[in-house]
Amino acid sequence: MLPLGALLSKKTKEAMKECTIHHAALTELETSIPTECLSVWRSEVMAWELDRKQPNPYAIRVEGNVIINILPVDLLSPINPAPTTAKISLQLAEAEAAEQKAGPSSALHSDMSATQLIILGLDLEEQQYMFTVYHPIRRRLAAEASKLGSDATDSQRAKIQHNKNGLQRKVSNWRSIQLLYMPGVSRLQASEDEPDDITKVKLWLPSQVPRTTMEWCRSRARYMRWAEETSLLTEEMTRILAYLHWHAGWWTSHAALWCQIDPVDEGFQAYVNRQARIWLRLYANFCALWGESDSPLTNCEANTSVTKP
Repeated sequence: MLPLGALLSKKTKEAMKECTIHHAALTELETSIPTECLSVWRSEVMAWELDRKQPNPYAIRVEGNVIINILPVDLLSPINPAPTTAKISLQLAEAEAAEQKAGPSSALHSDMSATQLIILGLDLEEQQYMFTVYHPIRRRLAAEASKLGSDATDSQRAKIQHNKNGLQRKVSNWRSIQLLYMPGVSRLQASEDEPDDITKVKLWLPSQVPRTTMEWCRSRARYMRWAEETSLLTEEMTRILAYLHWHAGWWTSHAALWCQIDPVDEGFQAYVNRQARIWLRLYANFCALWGESDSPLTNCEANTSVTKP
């Protein structure tokens, strides 16, 4: 049985190590997320885990005029893991057209519906990207911007700054309307320092909010998995120790009982005592193996005494 003890000890130490690593990762991630968001996410995930009829926190949905998640579920399927901006805009426009046919508009803003907000947000995100060196069309402008120095003309400086100012105004106006449809975004905005560069400002589109949620859900799931593995292995080790100790006691009690019944049969008494010592030795060995400082069973103590009848 000792190989089993070594195997369980190894698996438990590995599980405890992974549990510690993923707990630290989850804790670090949660420091960057507002407490209010974490509270809501925990409640939704726990409710769904207890009852799968509850709203799925991993799914994408819209509740009334408030956007919880706007991307269609089929766009996130393994078949289409990365839809294009154009495809998303088309599906959103088609969905809005269907809603308009079904009845009067329930938009929260007179000039912009929820669908239009997302389409414009996607366009602003594309404009942010175009201002970076990664976009082929804007590489030349970025190169020019990097070369601006004492030799740059006022018109060159003004042109680049004018483009950025225009994008800044568009983003500011868009974000003010966004709060009508996505009030929870205000907590996310408050949790981060506002960058000076407009291209680095997070728009917190619904696709970005679920990514943050998904990252937290995955991190929590990994930690919960290893925590459960540690708990199960510890319970298994505890039960094995309890069984070994009980079995040794069982032989010891029968040795005392047989001595009262037939004190002359020394051969059987010797056999019973030998069995008791074997099981106590197993118990002591397992306690020594699992009672190390980095084991969850640090309070394991071996009672190796056998009272001879």
